[in-house]
Amino acid sequence: MDYGKIETHERVRLTVEAMARQDFREVKRLLDSSPMETVEVHSLEYLNTFRMLPRVAALFELEMRGIALSIQVSDNQPPLMAQMAAAKEAWSRFCNEYDIEPEVLIATAGGHHPMVRQLLGWCCLPPDDELVNHWSGVFKMAATGEVLGERRH
Repeated sequence: MDYGKIETHERVRLTVEAMARQDFREVKRLLDSSPMETVEVHSLEYLNTFRMLPRVAALFELEMRGIALSIQVSDNQPPLMAQMAAAKEAWSRFCNEYDIEPEVLIATAGGHHPMVRQLLGWCCLPPDDELVNHWSGVFKMAATGEVLGERRH
């Protein structure tokens, strides 16, 4: 395959397929062989951070909705509530790093579903440090994905 001649539509499809099978070497090959463009933009630190924060907020909300659904059907709710308590603590810490109130940032993702809001309000368990570290890693990973394919000069 001549990677330099792949059209954008096809390149996107191939990249998504490579990501789905977790073939990150192929993702990098497709990315590195795509045409380069020179553009002028506002501060990349500002833009990337501004774009990233709502994306991480959406991820947090989706994860909490998944846990909320699981709680509704589970016969063993305490481990799920422990996950939610840890995620809530990690989310609070994440927001604190950017000096943004958690409720303000989650509003950029449309706010919490009422069930999520209720369950987060019930989270009175002290968060487990190991679980908090896990969730902090999830948010950190989501926060770093925006700069894929950039080369800083």
